[in-house]
Amino acid sequence: MGKYILKRILWMIPILLAVAILVFTLMYFVPGDIAQIVLGSSATQEQLEAYRELHGLNDPYIVRLGSYLASILHGDFGTSYVYSTSVLSDILTRLPRTMIIAFGTVVLGIVVGVPFGILAAVKQDSIADRLILVISLVGASMPSFWLGLMLVIVFALNLGWLPAFGIGGFQYYILPIVANGVAGFASNARLARSSMLEVIRSDYVTTARAKGVSEMKVIFGHALPNALIPIITSAGSTFGMMIGGTMVIESVFSIPGIGMYMTSAISNRDYYAVEGSVIFIAALFSIVMLVVDLLYAFVDPRIKSQYEGGKKRRKKDEQE
Repeated sequence: MGKYILKRILWMIPILLAVAILVFTLMYFVPGDIAQIVLGSSATQEQLEAYRELHGLNDPYIVRLGSYLASILHGDFGTSYVYSTSVLSDILTRLPRTMIIAFGTVVLGIVVGVPFGILAAVKQDSIADRLILVISLVGASMPSFWLGLMLVIVFALNLGWLPAFGIGGFQYYILPIVANGVAGFASNARLARSSMLEVIRSDYVTTARAKGVSEMKVIFGHALPNALIPIITSAGSTFGMMIGGTMVIESVFSIPGIGMYMTSAISNRDYYAVEGSVIFIAALFSIVMLVVDLLYAFVDPRIKSQYEGGKKRRKKDEQE
């Protein structure tokens, strides 16, 4: 397993390198003059030329790309044109706020969505099943920004129970997490239902029931562990995407996280901030998916045995 983890980590290097080259290339060809953006419209032509020369903006594409990749390898993501601060420092400062929203969104989707999906599968074609499907459909159809605004109007403005925007204690994150997590709840409920239905119809579940195993043990001891694989995949992908996909919800609730930082950077053509944010998010997403792959082995022992069996076969072939 350790060799597999090392292999996956090494694979992250070319992936992140490709992401860095792609995002740098896109930002390189985006219209706009960095010197003009930084110095403003009142800058003279001499000041603009001096700034371009000082920061290597007159260098060819391949030279600037090589210089940027070299700086990334040394942990330097550049300096924000807007804030005049280190991009990496800005990202790390805002990361905890985004992680709270992303983690809370995933937890809400799993804790609420999966049990509802299991209930719908066990009670297939019942009133509870149809009601859960309708709720899931409505939840998946509501845009998160619209739901966020509705939650602010009801719980912040009318009832005054929760703050409408900004950062502070955990109460500031409740509305953003709920607004962002409803779609995840709907997706997980439908996914858990379809996965459980497929597993419940399997031969080994039928055999367990024929042997007189209690229904609770059949559902939670036999069916659920095998139905969790697609749910874990969905949760991992959602968590990875939420790290960089909270731009809308952070803007609605004025939460200074990575999403809002990227929105500001794109609006102001803050090239280094955009490039650094995308690369950092890609690295986090790769780590999250690695953790998801490792969780497979704990949830489904067959995957671990297949990996270990393949390892033993390779060792046997080498000895022969």
